[in-house]
Amino acid sequence: MDVFLLAGQSNMAGRAQMPTTSLTPSSSQRIVINGHEILSFDQSQTWVPAHDPLHFDKPEKCGVGPGLPFAKLIAELDVIESNRKIGLIPCAVGGTSIQQWLPNNVSFVNDENMYREMDSDSIVTSMDGLFEHSIQATIMAMRTPFESSSKSKLLDDDDEQKCGVGGANNNATFDLDIQLKGILWHQGESDCDTEENAKHYLTAALTLLKLFRKHLNNDNLPIVVGGLPNFLRHNPNTDFLHFEIVNTALQSLP
Repeated sequence: MDVFLLAGQSNMAGRAQMPTTSLTPSSSQRIVINGHEILSFDQSQTWVPAHDPLHFDKPEKCGVGPGLPFAKLIAELDVIESNRKIGLIPCAVGGTSIQQWLPNNVSFVNDENMYREMDSDSIVTSMDGLFEHSIQATIMAMRTPFESSSKSKLLDDDDEQKCGVGGANNNATFDLDIQLKGILWHQGESDCDTEENAKHYLTAALTLLKLFRKHLNNDNLPIVVGGLPNFLRHNPNTDFLHFEIVNTALQSLP
């Protein structure tokens, strides 16, 4: 199975209106396109058939988001191995800023005008923070069998390196045929409110994406970045006053 981490704020979590009841699939209904079944890693840390809403950050607001359409497009294009499953790991949280997504051990160094990881050798082991939760959720998802326990085994250190995540002290039951293929990042509206937040966005985002790759053990992990919606440019709400600065930063991310 090829899996993707979904991170960011409400634009990723999904706030679009759900279809009418008659068109809404049941939680057990499978989506299979060109032989590719689409799964989601749910709150109970189980792989289940994917359906909107994928996220559960704010149940009363969650709706349709970009995660499932992205997976359907990948399946429709048939660009992955034949009959290979596609897995989504929903970790976005509505209303969050880039500062809230930075790891707890990252601080802004005024003299250097940059963010720095205070303990660069640390390994994320807790769920206390959005970044930390996303790393741990991804590791757990890649350790969780998606078909049958007969396809699983207890990994040794060499096996964990093949999986691309985890460390020598994190032995657990894995399905070895799970590969992290990328991250979808959609966030930035919450940083448009002040000029200071907006101007720091690019540096913060570069730091965050670098640390995602570092802690997921893949320096070349693809990260798809979503831009801000154009209608915010004309929104009279002062919360989006510095939209242009943040959107330009998003567009310049590597």
